[in-house]
Amino acid sequence: MSATFAAQGNEKKLSKCISPAGKVTYTTKRCPAGHREEVMREQLSLIQFAEKARKTPDVGPKEADESDLTYYLRSNYGGTNWVENIQRSYLEQYNAVVVVDTFRLHKLEGICRATQKWISEHPHPIFELRDMRFEFTTGSSFDTRYVTQGKCDYRLR
Repeated sequence: MSATFAAQGNEKKLSKCISPAGKVTYTTKRCPAGHREEVMREQLSLIQFAEKARKTPDVGPKEADESDLTYYLRSNYGGTNWVENIQRSYLEQYNAVVVVDTFRLHKLEGICRATQKWISEHPHPIFELRDMRFEFTTGSSFDTRYVTQGKCDYRLR
């Protein structure tokens, strides 16, 4: 350990990061995008941090939190041809928003059906989720490309 680091103190914020696949890692930095973050303990020494990280096994899908939409979609629909197109998700009042990198109709409809199932199975304590919407990584607007004919039923304009 360098003298500079020791002079700054060796106390860090320890975060537990859970990947969409359920793999657990510990870090003193922010968790990567798409990972759930839990602050384990403030003021944990780096030696304590290293010991804990070495001893902690990965959690499987049963133990991970399915209230996270991205995790839910990736863990329950891993065999689909659309799961790889999900970049991230977030919630806003009345909508679950899924950010995707595809314009293929059958993929969007599959993601929509799975998201609607998640909305009905996992009521959110803060957001009153009623529906979902898409955002594209390209910045394109959903409404300029597609017409919604029914729930999860889209057609090209």
